[in-house]
Amino acid sequence: MSRLNQNWHPVAESREITRKPHKVEICQTELVLFRQADGTLAALSNRCPHRQAQLSCGKVRGDKIHCPYHGWNYDADGNGYTPKNSVKKLHTLSFKVQEYLGIVWVTSKDNEQELDVLDPNGLTLLYKSNRSARRAL
Repeated sequence: MSRLNQNWHPVAESREITRKPHKVEICQTELVLFRQADGTLAALSNRCPHRQAQLSCGKVRGDKIHCPYHGWNYDADGNGYTPKNSVKKLHTLSFKVQEYLGIVWVTSKDNEQELDVLDPNGLTLLYKSNRSARRAL
């Protein structure tokens, strides 16, 4: 069983995910993250089941992501629609996605475990990337 099925994984900072598709890889699985029209996050498999094009190279319109190859579009549940009509034809994997403490977390739809929330009071940042300090070394 994949770790993606068993755990919640931090994959991006919330501010990174916009209406533009964002590609991430976790547990050897490529995902595409995007925000729907109301700002809600969505996470799908990055490959269109029609011709395996990367959805992360497509565009988000309304609440759907459109494949750059033939224009198939997918909603947040992974339901795919042909570009010429709204007849449901294909399905791609969708994932649970949640924002917490400025981080985007994902897991599989099969994982029934809720995201553990931590009280940020009293937490200490142990490491913060400082690019200028690294260059000086």
